[in-house]
Amino acid sequence: MHPTEYINDPFVIARNDRMVAINSAIEVDLTGQVCSDSIGHRLYSGVGGQVDFIYGASRSKGGIPIIALPSSTTVQEKRVSKIVSTIRPGGGVVTSRSHVRYVVTEYGVADLYARQSANGPGHL
Repeated sequence: MHPTEYINDPFVIARNDRMVAINSAIEVDLTGQVCSDSIGHRLYSGVGGQVDFIYGASRSKGGIPIIALPSSTTVQEKRVSKIVSTIRPGGGVVTSRSHVRYVVTEYGVADLYARQSANGPGHL
């Protein structure tokens, strides 16, 4: 047993070759920002180690950082996309677009690595 300061240390995590970090999200916007602890202004969960594990896995030799989520959810009997143009107002960005590599839904995988530029997403 180790304290969280050790377990969640991205540099300790990165020492594990082929580290795979699978984290969930509430919303992912088209630039790759990940919201995983709030729904708009309402907090949904506590602070965890998502950024630590995403960063640690990305630094690991052969590591794979993954954000996995269903593409939609039901809200008041309507289907609502979890892949959005922008995070809802008040929603917190937990993992920044610069740390996101793979986003996985039931429809497939988006590899966002190096997809950001001054001209916006996809303009390399």
